[in-house]
Amino acid sequence: MIKDIQQWAEFTFHASELGDKRRTNRLIKMVCGLAKNVGKSVVQSSKDDAEIEGNYRLIRNKHVTADPIAESGFAATATLAQNYSEVLALEDTTSLTYRRENMPDKLGYTSNSLNSKYTGFEAHSILLFSPEHQHTIGLIEQRRWMRDGKNFGNSKFNGKRDYQDKESYKWELASSAMAERLGDKINDCISVCDREADVIEYLSYKCTHNQRFVVRAKSNRPLEEGGRLFDSMNKQTVEDEYTVHIPQRGGRKGRDAILSIQYAQVDVLAPERKQATYPTLPIYAVSCREIDGDADKALHWMLLTTEPVTCSEQARKIVSFYEARWKVELFHKVWKSEGTNVEKLKMHQFESLEKLHHAHCA
Repeated sequence: MIKDIQQWAEFTFHASELGDKRRTNRLIKMVCGLAKNVGKSVVQSSKDDAEIEGNYRLIRNKHVTADPIAESGFAATATLAQNYSEVLALEDTTSLTYRRENMPDKLGYTSNSLNSKYTGFEAHSILLFSPEHQHTIGLIEQRRWMRDGKNFGNSKFNGKRDYQDKESYKWELASSAMAERLGDKINDCISVCDREADVIEYLSYKCTHNQRFVVRAKSNRPLEEGGRLFDSMNKQTVEDEYTVHIPQRGGRKGRDAILSIQYAQVDVLAPERKQATYPTLPIYAVSCREIDGDADKALHWMLLTTEPVTCSEQARKIVSFYEARWKVELFHKVWKSEGTNVEKLKMHQFESLEKLHHAHCA
């Protein structure tokens, strides 16, 4: 909860290098108005016609770009992170969509049809969170891109494309940018990612750069000791059981579930065709499975981590880290809905849209 909006805005955006101190002051003033009027437009958040004109002059100014606005916010988060002994970097990707008639043609496709009445772009965010204090620190990275209609339907050829040309490369790019901003503090940071991050290139990058992570496994990967990940973990002794409340979501009813915990140290291999390129990864696996649940709906998380797991207490801690990942999903939900209503913005230039997005994200 922001107690002093003016102080927060100055702390977050004072370092924005917009070419003129007056532009930075205008940005701070505009952001204060948006923060005081949650979910309202720039017009609705401005005091009078003069302020509306000043805000839109800043937004449309070709000499003002989005990157300095974003970097100022990321730098503020990096500064705050120094106050915490351990932080989780919660990651998620979302799509922002707009009606075609309201937006520039520069946006890309976001659905399974090129003829959709909506267009937009993808955004990958990293939100820092303190598990000890249960406190959200701030956004440390957000990467955006448009999907080109020329590449529509080409995902089936992913095996033949260079890693750097795939969307999955975003995980490594985001981690690299975060590490640069955090400096030595990256050693206290644990990336927490969903199954989309279970890419051997990304896991190898994190391990070779001594970066910590908890990643939900998607692939039944081969193991150096023989067999495969899921099959091997199913044979492990159940070390713990606990009850968790699974909240209602979408059409799913809320319920209390009893979960079993299994864990083991594993040596993960790359897919056979990539084993000459990527070394064996000595990491830990934690399996969290719902007991006596509906087979089709039962919760099952297979988590890969660089954190040592040699007892049930440590295993439970890894599960709690992954449970915190919903906070970045909630951030995206609020960002796109009543929190800022960014999907209702109407801009004729993509550059103006980007500036407003970064002002809303901080």
